[in-house]
Amino acid sequence: MIYNSLATIWKKFLSLHTDIKKEYIPPFSTILNTKSEFNIFPNINNISGEYPKQFSYYAIGVGGGSEFINNSGYSYNNHNTTDASLYEQIPFIMKTTDNDISVSEQSKYRFRTEKIINGITYICYYLKEIGDIRLPSRPYKLTVVNNSGMGDAELTEFDTNTDSMLYPIFKPRTIDPVSNNVANYVAVTLTATINFTSAEIQYLKEVLNILYPDQDKKITELAICSGIDLATEEGRIEAAIVQIMYFISIDTETAMALASTDGFNRTIEMGGLEPLI
Repeated sequence: MIYNSLATIWKKFLSLHTDIKKEYIPPFSTILNTKSEFNIFPNINNISGEYPKQFSYYAIGVGGGSEFINNSGYSYNNHNTTDASLYEQIPFIMKTTDNDISVSEQSKYRFRTEKIINGITYICYYLKEIGDIRLPSRPYKLTVVNNSGMGDAELTEFDTNTDSMLYPIFKPRTIDPVSNNVANYVAVTLTATINFTSAEIQYLKEVLNILYPDQDKKITELAICSGIDLATEEGRIEAAIVQIMYFISIDTETAMALASTDGFNRTIEMGGLEPLI
């Protein structure tokens, strides 16, 4: 399980437009397609009558990570909620033009571009489709057990079989909700599956060797992206109006799996916490 995630303001911007069925026209400065290294549908920021799917693709990067909050059980992603790109995004696959992946493999990827390194042209794939997405049947309660140092936390189902929510009773607060002394939180999350076959792990190692031949680089973060599938003039399916919804820090276990030779599946948890005072 990968826990640490940061929702961007662009996720909330898209959600609000979708909720009230208002035409969505995001700023070009927040759309990944406009970056010079991609330049895929760079002039599109609206498709009339359509909303980008919020959990369409994910991207990977070798910059960023997490920082821990003093005297609490939590860490936070060190992006700003207004950020619209990973610190140092890399492709999932880089192949020479005479050794591209098969058409069936290509169907899982988006942002297919070319990059020249040391006179060699590589075909790169920067986005990958997200796997299975699930919502829990109810919220969860998170209780901080040890509120010092790294801390520990217990996760249980939040009890909704009570009248107290429809008939709340006013009580003066004794705890500052912005302090590090809150012991209980309620969490609403969804989970998404990411997976790498053993061949895709090897592709990723090739990417790191090509881009950083003299450095020991590792994947440190993911980005969950929205977007709309759209056919190019050549008939290939590409991604339009791609924005980052969540930044997600990679845990040690996942980083080690990405550095192995075996395929693996991981569950990403996204959502939010609110204090229970």
